Amino acid sequence: MTTESRRSFLERMGMLGAVAAALTGGRRTLAQAADEPPANPQGPAWRVDGIYAEACSCDVMCPCVLAGPPTQGYCKALLAWHVDRGSLGETRLDGFNSMLTISSPGHLLKGGWKVALYVDERASPTQRDALAGIFSGKAGGPLAALAPLIAEVLGLTPARIGFVADGKRRAFSVSGVADVEVVGIEGQGGKPVLIENPPVSVVPGVASVVARSTRATYSDHDMTWSQSDKNGFFSAFTYASS
Repeated sequence: MTTESRRSFLERMGMLGAVAAALTGGRRTLAQAADEPPANPQGPAWRVDGIYAEACSCDVMCPCVLAGPPTQGYCKALLAWHVDRGSLGETRLDGFNSMLTISSPGHLLKGGWKVALYVDERASPTQRDALAGIFSGKAGGPLAALAPLIAEVLGLTPARIGFVADGKRRAFSVSGVADVEVVGIEGQGGKPVLIENPPVSVVPGVASVVARSTRATYSDHDMTWSQSDKNGFFSAFTYASS
């Protein structure tokens, strides 16, 4: 696997200006970003639909989605997307996976994040660029609001990424780097426990299933952690340029 230099990745993702804006009080919320025009209004139209899953270091249920402080005082999270159907312009993205690592030293909305993005190695260079643009927020949409919270981008890496959706179970992995499984919590009558319209969400407008991790391990970029019996979420997702 190869990794771009930190500076070239920052410039490519268009994050330098966003981080500067955050430092001067120009932070946006995820909900606001979802209502804003895309960051590249002259670029090709895009849309991706699929399955989202995450695991984090908070106890169940994670207070960060309610704009509260993380239960451990910090947040270590792994977020993954499987694209069922998608395209950016003429570039098809069906079947590809991406994963984002987030390490936040304190309250999520106070920033200081270290992040690393992994995109599907099966994709062509053009498809990888499209995936990186969409799941970094460079292409606009809800994920564009993450940029002001990021202090350091550790890398963009093509990788073998697996994603499994099976009943109440969601699992994803990056070969040699990450391995995650979360299982939905059973609510009254055997129905899933849902959270809808929280103040903070990377899947705005969609109800998420509250889950518990059976495992969540990560080792890359001088960061290593292994956690289980912690918070998870999963849902469908739709992101689009307009």
